[in-house]
Amino acid sequence: MDQDAVSCEGTVGITGTSPEGPFSAAILKTTVSTEKLGCPRGVEFIVGDGTGAELLFVVPPSPADLSSIPLGERSVRADFIGLPRGSSTLRATTVARVNVTAADSPPFALCERAASIWPNTGAIVLTVTLAQDGFAMAGDISAPYCLCLECDH
Repeated sequence: MDQDAVSCEGTVGITGTSPEGPFSAAILKTTVSTEKLGCPRGVEFIVGDGTGAELLFVVPPSPADLSSIPLGERSVRADFIGLPRGSSTLRATTVARVNVTAADSPPFALCERAASIWPNTGAIVLTVTLAQDGFAMAGDISAPYCLCLECDH
C-alpha cells in the first residue's frame, strides 16, 4: 500500500481471523474510483493490518442512481492478500457483507477529470462482516472521500 496515500484520516476497526490467522486493522486507504480511472465506479477500501496483509473491496453506487452510494446492506466481492512468504503469497477471494449506515454522494464527477485529485468532500460510514471461506472478521469503517485514484487491484 502506498503510504503517501494514507494521509487522509479515517477510522477502521476490523478485527478477527483470516485464512492466515489473526487480523487487526491498522491502516485504511479509501479512494473514489470511476470507469475513466480504469476501474468500477465506487468507493474502494484497502484495509491493512500493518504486517503486509490486506483486505480490498469496492462499495458500488446504486444501479438506479450512479451518483450515490445507497444505505443498507449488500454483498460485495472481497480480495485478501496475505503476508509474503518467500516466493508465495496467499490470495483469497470471498464475499463481504457491508452495511452502509451513512454516505454522502461521492465526488464521481470531479474524479472523472483526473486521478490524484484530493476532493476532501463527503464521507462514508459502514460495517463490514466476513464469515465464510476461512474468514471470521467484522468491524466498522468511517472515512472521508479524500482521493480520486486508479484501482489498486
